[in-house]
Amino acid sequence: MQLKIGPRWPHAFATLAITALALSGCARRAQLDVLRPAMLNAAAHGYSYEVRNFDGNPSATSEVIATLRTAISTSLNPAIVLVNQQGGLVIEGGVGEYFYTEQESRDNATCSHQEGSGSSRRTVQHACTRIVRVGRASARVDFRVTATSSNQVVYARSFANTAERRATWQVGPYPADNTVPVAIDPNRVLSEALQGAVQPFMHVILPWRDSIELEFEGCGGDARCNQGFEAVQARDLVSAERLFSAVVGSTPPSNAGEIERVSDALYNRAQVRMLQGVYGGAFVDLQQALQLRPTREQWRTRYSQLEQLAQDQAALRAQHGLESDDTPPTSEVPPPVNAPTPSPTQ
Repeated sequence: MQLKIGPRWPHAFATLAITALALSGCARRAQLDVLRPAMLNAAAHGYSYEVRNFDGNPSATSEVIATLRTAISTSLNPAIVLVNQQGGLVIEGGVGEYFYTEQESRDNATCSHQEGSGSSRRTVQHACTRIVRVGRASARVDFRVTATSSNQVVYARSFANTAERRATWQVGPYPADNTVPVAIDPNRVLSEALQGAVQPFMHVILPWRDSIELEFEGCGGDARCNQGFEAVQARDLVSAERLFSAVVGSTPPSNAGEIERVSDALYNRAQVRMLQGVYGGAFVDLQQALQLRPTREQWRTRYSQLEQLAQDQAALRAQHGLESDDTPPTSEVPPPVNAPTPSPTQ
């Protein structure tokens, strides 16, 4: 089950998924599923794509064209359309590499059989052979995107990928030794390699889904933090924020224990605000948490992720043809690693 969170626009760009329970001794984790923007902004080109012919192996080029057209016509950005001609952005290119090979190896192995009967029956080992067949496919697809309005190439790159399948069986002197060999389908392996080469290009032209794992801190054992994560589990983000705010309190922490508890709560509240899409408030909380404990590298990583999310939100709004958000920019850079801990401040 997923819950759409904090959308202040027609299309929600993030969802919340819980991945672990808040049990004693267990990690408190939630997963934030987000929508990442395309590298190219189709809004500047009328939101339309046209897929033209690709050079190369006919089977491979047909699959590439079909994959692109299906992805564009079912894009996560509903403003984008696929047209047969006169698209704002034209995609073409070629399949420069597309081949499949198989290799087989044989190794000595040990099998067993039964000898004797009744109480004298025993297991006897004997030599047999293990056979391994490996099928490998390689594919490279060259992409070129041209803006129809200017007839200029706005993007050109090649993506390569490999895929592999294994089949193992054995043979020996006894009937029980012999297992049925499994055939490898070369077309399936080739398709896996080809799709792996096409998928990175999808991130260039279309928005795509990603996920960020959020791990909540324990606040030095403060029960309200456990209750806060239980509220996150229940998808009650308003109550979760309230509980973490209660731990933060209204007065500056005065000792090491309070610094740990308050900074953890600030970090947790920042993540709840991320889940709500309230990036401005999350920035403030992370900055204050880092001021209290500047050597927390994980928190600095979350700060960088939050900056990227804010940038992605702005890009997605532009790509979806929406008005800009009112999320404020960061007010300061987080303190450097190993910086001296400042006096406790709220």
